[in-house]
Amino acid sequence: MTKPRLLLVDDDPACCAALGRALQHRGMDVVPARSANEALRSALEHEPEHAVIDLCLGEQSGLSLVKALHDRDPAIRIVVITGYASVATAVEAIKLGGASLSDETRAAGRRAGRAPS
Repeated sequence: MTKPRLLLVDDDPACCAALGRALQHRGMDVVPARSANEALRSALEHEPEHAVIDLCLGEQSGLSLVKALHDRDPAIRIVVITGYASVATAVEAIKLGGASLSDETRAAGRRAGRAPS
C-alpha cells in the first residue's frame, strides 16, 4: 500500500524536522521544503496529496504558496500552520484553498497539558 505523500514547508529546520518525524510516524511519506520556491519544485516532482505550510517563510508568505499549490492541483489538502494566527489570516488561507489554519502556539500548549489562552 502506498503511503499518502505530504509536502511539509517550514523555514525553521528544527520545526520541519520534528513535524516531519511526527508525520512519518503517522504513516505519511513526507517531502520537506524550506522555502516556497523549493516547495513548488518538490510539488512538481513528487505530486503530494497533502501539504502543511508555515504561514511565515522568511521573507515570503505561505499564503502565496497555498494559492500556487491549489491552482496547480485543486484536490490537494492544505493545512497552514502559524504562531501568529488571526481570523483574517485564517479566512484568507481558506479562500486561497487551504483546508484549515492551525495556531502552533495553542497546539504546543495543548501538547504540554496547558489550556489554550
